[in-house]
Amino acid sequence: MVKGILIKVPELFTDDEQLEIQEKFKSKNIEVIFFDKSQIQASFDSFIELILSREFVEMLVLGLTVDILKELVFKIVGSIKKKKVVIIDSNQQENLLNYKIYN
Repeated sequence: MVKGILIKVPELFTDDEQLEIQEKFKSKNIEVIFFDKSQIQASFDSFIELILSREFVEMLVLGLTVDILKELVFKIVGSIKKKKVVIIDSNQQENLLNYKIYN
């Protein structure tokens, strides 16, 4: 696994110093990246665009819908398990109907 270091203020180093630092850490399998303020802002803006993209919102809504439906199914199954089930035999039902009709 490659490790990395992000440096937010590259103005403190010259281009040669940045290369030297990158080479020094590269031998230890550590990548060094220098971000200036505009690159950080661009990264943040890209992140916001990702969040606000239509596909992301659709996936989020779909995920929430699945969670809500799952909870509803669990509640319905739970309430069914708690209720008593009455089974009426077809013969009993006929006798009951005949009884009501003849009386």
